[in-house]
Amino acid sequence: MAGVTTTHPEYDLHLPDWQRTEDAAIGSPALRKKPTVYLPEPWASDEPERYLAFCQRAYYTNYTGRTESVLQGMVFRKPANYEVPDSMLPLLEDFDGSGDSIDQVAKKAVEQRMRKSRFVFLADYPSAQPGLSRQQERELNLRPVAACYPAECLINWRFASIGGKKTLVLAVLRESENTSEDEFGHDYKSVYRVLRLTDGIYSQELLDESGKTITDRFEPRQSGGATFDYIPLHGVRELETAPLQPIAELNLAHYWNTARLEDQVDVIGSPNLHLDIGETTAEEWKANNPGEFKLGGRIGTMTKGGSLTIVQAEERPLVRVVRQDKAEEIAAIGAAVVQKSGGVETAEAARIRAGTETSQLDDVVSDLSEDIEATLESMARFIGENPDSVTYSLNTDFFDSGLDAQTLQAIVAGQILYGSDAALHMIRQGRIELPKDKTNEQLMEDAAQVMPDIPEL
Repeated sequence: MAGVTTTHPEYDLHLPDWQRTEDAAIGSPALRKKPTVYLPEPWASDEPERYLAFCQRAYYTNYTGRTESVLQGMVFRKPANYEVPDSMLPLLEDFDGSGDSIDQVAKKAVEQRMRKSRFVFLADYPSAQPGLSRQQERELNLRPVAACYPAECLINWRFASIGGKKTLVLAVLRESENTSEDEFGHDYKSVYRVLRLTDGIYSQELLDESGKTITDRFEPRQSGGATFDYIPLHGVRELETAPLQPIAELNLAHYWNTARLEDQVDVIGSPNLHLDIGETTAEEWKANNPGEFKLGGRIGTMTKGGSLTIVQAEERPLVRVVRQDKAEEIAAIGAAVVQKSGGVETAEAARIRAGTETSQLDDVVSDLSEDIEATLESMARFIGENPDSVTYSLNTDFFDSGLDAQTLQAIVAGQILYGSDAALHMIRQGRIELPKDKTNEQLMEDAAQVMPDIPEL
């Protein structure tokens, strides 16, 4: 029978990918806690000492985290744009109720959305005696907050069609509560915050793992006493593959290849001395060499009809080549969007190499801007401000739109071919790009106005 701990099928499907991508982004501290997960070997349990050495020799190059930092830097290279009533300005300095500003929360949200494709905000208000005036609320320091939950915390949800609109009617959030009686203890247990929309009224209830009520069901209210006709949990969308997941998968495979390569180097990479004792018996050998065999210019070794050779393993580059191939695949899908190679890439080169990621980043930023704005609107309703007076949008100008002299010269020279209007369009866009809303015939007509004798293509 389903209970409060029941998880959504989509949650179960995506959870392993979320965990792997997050571990890949964190890097070595997370991976070394799970050696058998990320460095599996069939002989690991039979040869524990060798396996320990195998894991210790492995090293991880964090392409995933590096890509995440670059993409996050593109978003926050410029500040977000927002408008809120003056009464809400203090809320932006402590947006989540734990001291993090709205900018800090936004950075965390971008990070989590890149890793897991989900991060949700619950606009909430402390429980208080009904009928308090705004002055009394200020005196009690009552204020709305945006409680933030990563993807793992929203374990179940349900939508229904209400008035022809897809509406969230149930959400279950898993939270942790410290139950230690010792002030220094850390004994945590899970509790479940159940959000419901029943007959057009939003309510909350807090339950334990058995489904027993911890906090009775209550109905959060707007300023003035009206109930909410929606669940103010923002960011609950259909789950999809997170932008960083493909990079993380290759990065983890690259890590395993590195471990195998380092193991091969340790096993066969060093020279091996081979001593052929020829016609000498094992007993004669031991008698003539009581100190056993030693390698060095001052040590003599006696044999009869034998030889001494150095055995050196030939290079077998397969593992190294496979590892290199994965590194190149990672770069191809955006692991090194901006890299230094004797200098920083130009913005145009970064655009070309990061086209796919930019498209995904646009989606992430657009969704998050919408979610944060909706959260601010819900917070405004708690304190009696007009939600229509709230706006919020993260930066989407990911690249420097300036043109270097060479590119500008090429555009100006090329206007003979594509016309003045197209040239001005390129200058505004900051890159060589023909207007998409014009046909080839229209471009030729524009060009003919600049140079009537231009030949037909």
